[in-house]
Amino acid sequence: MMKQAQSRKGQSTVEYVIVFTAIAAAIIFAAVNIIRPAVNKTYNEAGSSIEKGASYFGNNIGMGQLGN
Repeated sequence: MMKQAQSRKGQSTVEYVIVFTAIAAAIIFAAVNIIRPAVNKTYNEAGSSIEKGASYFGNNIGMGQLGN
């Protein structure tokens, strides 16, 4: 009887490890394929906005206008 109970406990542990591994794999898959492109897009848009603002400042407000 005791041997069968231990066998079931070991089986339950293996099942939990398999489920945990599947969940971890799903999270990693989502991070690589969904979240990373969204973050990259956000950074690219922010960089573009900063570049436009700096260009505007340099051409219209910055030292270029003060020298004249």
